[in-house]
Amino acid sequence: MQKLAALSPVHYHSRCLLYHAEAQTEFLLRSVEPDTCISSIKQCRTLQSLKSVHASMLRSHLHLNLFFSTNLIAQYASLGSMSLAYSLFSTSQSSDVFLWNVMIRGFVDNGLYYRSMVLYRKMRGLGIQPDNFTFPFVLKACGFLRNLEVGVRVHGNVIELGYESEVVVGNSLIAMYGKCERLDISRLVFDKMPDRNIVSWSSMIGACAQNAHYEEGLSLFTRMLEEGIRPNRIVILNVMACVYRENEADDVCRVVIDSGFDLDKSVQSAAMGMYARCGKIDIARRFFDEILEKDLVSWASMIEAYTQAGLPLTALELFKQLLSQRIFLDSVILLSVIRACSNLASFQQARFIHGFLIRSFFKNQIALETALIDVYVKCGSLVYARKIFDRMQERNIISWSTLISGYGIHGHGKEALNLFDQMKASIKPDHIAFLAVLSACSHGGLIGEGWECFNSMSRDFKVTPRPEHYACMVDLLGRAGRLSEALDFIEGMPARPDAGVWEHCLEHAEYI
Repeated sequence: MQKLAALSPVHYHSRCLLYHAEAQTEFLLRSVEPDTCISSIKQCRTLQSLKSVHASMLRSHLHLNLFFSTNLIAQYASLGSMSLAYSLFSTSQSSDVFLWNVMIRGFVDNGLYYRSMVLYRKMRGLGIQPDNFTFPFVLKACGFLRNLEVGVRVHGNVIELGYESEVVVGNSLIAMYGKCERLDISRLVFDKMPDRNIVSWSSMIGACAQNAHYEEGLSLFTRMLEEGIRPNRIVILNVMACVYRENEADDVCRVVIDSGFDLDKSVQSAAMGMYARCGKIDIARRFFDEILEKDLVSWASMIEAYTQAGLPLTALELFKQLLSQRIFLDSVILLSVIRACSNLASFQQARFIHGFLIRSFFKNQIALETALIDVYVKCGSLVYARKIFDRMQERNIISWSTLISGYGIHGHGKEALNLFDQMKASIKPDHIAFLAVLSACSHGGLIGEGWECFNSMSRDFKVTPRPEHYACMVDLLGRAGRLSEALDFIEGMPARPDAGVWEHCLEHAEYI
């Protein structure tokens, strides 16, 4: 009977658990020797096991070895414990560039971009020379923070230290300038590169897609193929984002098949969005139906495709089908669903998705809460929009701008200005925030306040007005019947007025 019991599934499972627990305990208690130190660190998959190895290193004084301690810091960072990683780093007092690179990379990999930039500045202040491995991490941080000023300064360091010809550094510069909306400099860096790899092409095409220079991105892709360079998955995904015509989509799909990426799920999902943008939602759906094992990205892409195609009800129906699949949802797909509700401008649907988010414990996520504010604004329910805003534990510039814009759209200019003043106390306004408040002044007929906001852009916040800001001011003056003042304003513009500026001017001229 004992032998039979030992063979039972429950008993066998318990023995397996006991065996693994004993093995883990043995690993934790095992002393760390110099020849096994690195492998012991890299085997750790939990903080508990890494702390045990760390303790053993302290007992045997291996932590005093710079190479061992650097690997320990890297492992703490990879497990997400930046506090412990930085604590160890701070005690080392070493000027070894590899150690500093590990710490900077740890901050970047964990999304602590500002901390990485501060550490880089400290590194330079101490006279420690960065190398070709330092710059990609720092430039990545600048790109994610859209901090062009620091990015340009780091670019100067790259040139000063002679790393501008390094391919990896060049690729990072292209990506950084692309994220900072300076495609012209991205292209300059790309064209001056003495050597390029597939990442160079991918970064440049991706920068074109991010900055809506789709024709340029497609042209680069064609040139890359003509030069005999075989595309990888990232290049394919980036060029698909540049496609807005069916014939171009068909051409890209032929390259996808020739390159062997036709069964790649991420490529199939991108193809759905590509054909949806081309107005071929039926082809997008065909791609979706042909995926045998649909993952969350597949569902999200099809829901987003329906939303972009102006079919929000179909998008919501597909979302309800997804719920029956018992797939764990993430914020990306929920943003697509919220956008579908936003297009419907239905208060009932807004309440449905809001309730779903609460029941699913998707609270305190800035992107989702901001999207919900936008939904309620479009439904005309500023009360609910303000409730969500007031309950947010953290807000970013988009959260503030969305509600400011909402007040403006519904004619509550004074409330928009009050909120803008509150925002300035904690966050520096950007061009989007100024556009929102100028639009609110225009809708509310607040001429004096509008002028003050416009003048404060460059005066107080070093934000250069764009054509859309000038168009807002023309609209503001035109609504007030001050057409001659609007014309004088247009003539005083530093750049040639675009169609949007003249459109607002002519629109109000009809009523005078």
